[in-house]
Amino acid sequence: TTNRGNVHAEDAGSDIASAPPRILLCGAKGTGKSTLLRYATNALLGVVPSVALLDLDAGQPELSPPGLLSLTLLTAPLLAPPADHVPHAKHELAYWTGDADASRSDPEAHLRCVRS
Repeated sequence: TTNRGNVHAEDAGSDIASAPPRILLCGAKGTGKSTLLRYATNALLGVVPSVALLDLDAGQPELSPPGLLSLTLLTAPLLAPPADHVPHAKHELAYWTGDADASRSDPEAHLRCVRS
């Protein structure tokens, strides 16, 4: 059986129909979040047709220009550096934070976007 707190990509296929896994990546700069994001996304795409990526990092987003929060439905692996994804990303939703530096943007607006 799969422990929902620790879903492995090879186990995800059997659970997807009932409850898709949700993965939250957070941590300090330089700790490998983007690398783990690409690895997990690519592994999941090996067993499911698409992965929804909600990118809340306005400073260094994976699939959009800095300053943009986005929800993107991925159907192909992430094999290139983030800058190469930006021109090809088709966002389901996107929100401009007002600044690539979260400390200079409106935090309440940022939270409203995330909640909606």
